[in-house]
Amino acid sequence: MKKQQFFNEVRTQMRAYVEDDVELKLERVVKNNDQLLTALIVRQRGIDIAPMIYLNPYYERYQNGIALETIIEQISQNCDQGIEETPWELELNYSFEQCKNRLFFRLVNRELNQTLWENTPYVPWQDLALTVRWLVQESDQSLGSILVTQRELETWGVTWEEVVCAAWDNTREQFPEKIIKLSSLLYGIAGKQEQESQLYVLTNTKELNGATISC
Repeated sequence: MKKQQFFNEVRTQMRAYVEDDVELKLERVVKNNDQLLTALIVRQRGIDIAPMIYLNPYYERYQNGIALETIIEQISQNCDQGIEETPWELELNYSFEQCKNRLFFRLVNRELNQTLWENTPYVPWQDLALTVRWLVQESDQSLGSILVTQRELETWGVTWEEVVCAAWDNTREQFPEKIIKLSSLLYGIAGKQEQESQLYVLTNTKELNGATISC
């Protein structure tokens, strides 16, 4: 089965796992470094915020021999979790005052994100770029956030400079810096003890988006 056929079949079969008032939609999404992925949008009718399940990794599993039925079951479980964790009470008809305290910086590669810059403002930093995101939800393992684009600036009726000022203050407050040994960081990622290192890494207390703090 080719990739697009796989995506379409997933959407068709997932219909049996969701309520009648849930809309299933395939959407192509440009991620960091201009990576183009296909996502299954699981949206309850009349609600703006919806969980998004990226299907490309599942297609790789399918190519590696995992049965389609097994993959559909895995996707349905992730779908249930996404629906459960989605903050349905939030609406995207938000004002700048409602979300300015939840804006923060994320550092990305400037050269590899040329498509993104067509409608996304950024702050240049050496050969990199600082984008601004709006924090929607947070757990111990991850952050759920929305990229601030030109559309948000127009909706809010504010300047890019106002957004940057808010993000600057919030990033320092919400992601305070922390210096740890490289060996400790690798242990947290790989789950095994590496040889003790005298090298140190500047990150933050959440150990997410750590490179941003060096700016």
